[in-house]
Amino acid sequence: MISRIPDHTAPERVGDPRLIRHSSDKGWDPHPSPDRSLEGGNRGFLGSQKISYLTDPSNQSFLYLRNRVRHELLPLLQRYNPGIRRILVQMADLFRAEEEFWRKHVDEKFPTVVRSRRKMV
Repeated sequence: MISRIPDHTAPERVGDPRLIRHSSDKGWDPHPSPDRSLEGGNRGFLGSQKISYLTDPSNQSFLYLRNRVRHELLPLLQRYNPGIRRILVQMADLFRAEEEFWRKHVDEKFPTVVRSRRKMV
């Protein structure tokens, strides 16, 4: 059996350029997923279950910004701070929680503080 589960583990989430440019309309983390350790992720789970998987060859192409971030920028940053991946994942989690907090409060309070500009007919 071959699994086609996307491998959005923490290191891959860190390499996503939307994390850097914060362009996701759902907050900072474009791939919300259950907590996973930095090592293993889907590949580790599939391997432990003896389930084969496919690797997308486009993940090695430097044509895509996400791959240049993963393969060039992150290793460079790790030379200055070996814990940078963990820190970036923590920041993404924090930003996602903050986004959820503000979205909930704005959705809840907005109707009570903003008056309609429509004229009554």
